[in-house]
Amino acid sequence: MSRLLVTLVAIGVIGLLPTDGFGGGANFGGSLGMEFAFTPLPPADVVISTDINLGLRFAGGGVSSRTRLTWDGIEAAWLSLMWDLDIVEIRNTMRFDPCFSRYQLQASGGWCICEWAVIDVGGLLLLEDLADPCEPSDYTVGLALDLGFKMDYGFWLRSITGFGVWDLYHLVDDSPHTDVVAAPQWWFEEQLLGVGFRSPCFSVDSWMLFSDLGLLWARLGTAYRWSRPDLEVGSRLTWAAGPTFDSAQLIVSGTLAPVSVRSVTTFDLTGFMMQEIDVEVAFSGITIYTETLFDFSGLLQQVVGFELRF
Repeated sequence: MSRLLVTLVAIGVIGLLPTDGFGGGANFGGSLGMEFAFTPLPPADVVISTDINLGLRFAGGGVSSRTRLTWDGIEAAWLSLMWDLDIVEIRNTMRFDPCFSRYQLQASGGWCICEWAVIDVGGLLLLEDLADPCEPSDYTVGLALDLGFKMDYGFWLRSITGFGVWDLYHLVDDSPHTDVVAAPQWWFEEQLLGVGFRSPCFSVDSWMLFSDLGLLWARLGTAYRWSRPDLEVGSRLTWAAGPTFDSAQLIVSGTLAPVSVRSVTTFDLTGFMMQEIDVEVAFSGITIYTETLFDFSGLLQQVVGFELRF
């Protein structure tokens, strides 16, 4: 039944695609990729998962899917439909694990209020089933309101208010593997405030996360960039509900075509915590990448993937 539901949804989304977008001269393309994740489980086991990523883009929008496979079969599937209407961008995302479990609607847009300033307005509506997969449904609704302000001089402000959702910082953590979490009730949960400055060679940003109990989490980051060679060096200091900082990160990334490398070293008060090394090679519409995460105990996770673009 769950496979039938996924198939019907996919057919329905394809039916929504504009038929005139496939004619000559249209901005049409796509991508096909696979990602393999290996997560060791001490003492002598390993969890292996495979993500199959598909995407189509056309004039004014696109559709993408991600299917996660394990030894037990289909673990989860995500289906997204995006429309760019010039003044506003809309994205619909559904998740199945393997039954329907989540629907997310996002909208964002920006408007000039003067020659040197832009206001960004966005929102996220979330419907999620809190029950175990394919068990009797227990739906909850969440909402996040996003308001931003940017100036040509490089300064920016951003405020995200969450009702019925937790972990708002996942919206700004630059990771495609994290997302907000649905709360079992619909009420004010969190407020995320950000302020920063960005120039061609330097940036600084600070984020603070509040709930009705006060400050929960804060992060301060800085980065320097060089164009020749393409290199960026940055650091982040994170505080999480304690008298001292939670962790610090040293981030170094650079590109020497066709190779890009990124290193993230994480420390706490006791010293080294973990190391992440990402390597990407892109050529002729093909991208091959690896993500390696380890600490003193050994390998924590290894990800290997590729993407073909046409």
